[in-house]
Amino acid sequence: MSSGFCNRGPAGIIACLDGLPCLLAGVGSRVIVLRAGSEEVKNLRTFVAVDVSNAVRRYAESLKRELAACLTEIHWTRPDNLHLTLKFLGDVPETELAGVCRAVRLAVADQDPLEIECACLGAFPSQDRPRTLWVGIRQGEDLLRTLQEQIDERLTQHGFPPERRRFHGHLTIGRISRRKDLTADQLALVKGIIEREQASESVMMMVDEVITFSSFLNPEGRVYQPIDHARLGTI
Repeated sequence: MSSGFCNRGPAGIIACLDGLPCLLAGVGSRVIVLRAGSEEVKNLRTFVAVDVSNAVRRYAESLKRELAACLTEIHWTRPDNLHLTLKFLGDVPETELAGVCRAVRLAVADQDPLEIECACLGAFPSQDRPRTLWVGIRQGEDLLRTLQEQIDERLTQHGFPPERRRFHGHLTIGRISRRKDLTADQLALVKGIIEREQASESVMMMVDEVITFSSFLNPEGRVYQPIDHARLGTI
């Protein structure tokens, strides 16, 4: 795929300045133009999520520092990669990205901004066999679930399979390697922090937009690149 500058034509049609057909996959304030027809269309690993506030990042980082003091063989989520996933789409052809982004924008157009409270530590699949550590949502999960369901419905109309499991909003902070089980002391520490954080002070956060991300690997690890920002209550 080649890239270049583009103009938006009538009825939302996008055309390159050189007149060749292309697809807009906006990246932040930057615009990427993916030219069709000259090369095989590539797939991008794609998901829709809510970015988190700096206050939530600081809370998550404080838990990570405490856990990292005694846990090994764990892959921690980088602070700039922390997010609340609303819909995982898998590998999406580049030629479908514009339609995906428009579907997400339409899904949130009638949704008011909402406030959530992030707090507590949890583990999947259970506290006795923790493999994924996460920060949960204490207040506002019902509102976030409504938002997720609207996005899921729109993307189902766009050809993506609907979610089969009930939405459980969480912020993944680390994944424990399957190659090594926790010792009894490590497991006791994790359980102790989980129990303590049930009564911890919540961190408030406003949700006023959702972001469509692409995900790829580079030598430093996984990178989440914004493709499009959809503000709640607007198209």
